Amino acid sequence: LVWSALFISSHSYADMTLLMSALTLAMDRDGFSFNDTAIVVQTHMILMFAPSFFSGDLAKKIGTQNIQILGCLLLIAAAITMYADTDFIHYLIGQMLLGCGWNFTFSSATIQLAATSAKEDLLRAVGVNDLLTFMMSGTASVLAGTALEYLGWHDMQWIGIAIPLWMMTGIGASQIAAKRHQQLGDEMVTHDTVNDGANGKVQ
Repeated sequence: LVWSALFISSHSYADMTLLMSALTLAMDRDGFSFNDTAIVVQTHMILMFAPSFFSGDLAKKIGTQNIQILGCLLLIAAAITMYADTDFIHYLIGQMLLGCGWNFTFSSATIQLAATSAKEDLLRAVGVNDLLTFMMSGTASVLAGTALEYLGWHDMQWIGIAIPLWMMTGIGASQIAAKRHQQLGDEMVTHDTVNDGANGKVQ
């Protein structure tokens, strides 16, 4: 689950950065004023952090990976919204969903990382998480302008859909691996119990 948390954290940041960094250029191309663009960016920033007042508690109640899945669905909804049209309301709602989806995926991933890392490895895990997250975020930021130039705003949304789908695949794989690990652990405990019982009878 540690590697799952690293995976979700870094990919969610990359997805959000890619679609946010290209936003101002896309809106400028579509003829929107500076004030219109500022409203969309400011609303996006608010929705990136405002859910933190309850997303942590929600993750503890229903599970971090369930919040991650919800966040992925919001990221997909954001991309679909921004693909649907390029009027102001679609930009605004799309960026709101993008910010909220990022908050759910990133915050729950960091909670999962802290909960599943061994105490002696926690600082190392946080360091690796920061390295991967900002490497991918920086790469996405650098590539945003190029992607907008060669793909266009509409086709960039396919990336915005593909990344959360890839993240959900990773979540599913980690859940299968965790269940398999638990089954192996239970089998080992059962085997040891049987052996202890047999040894006791021999004695």
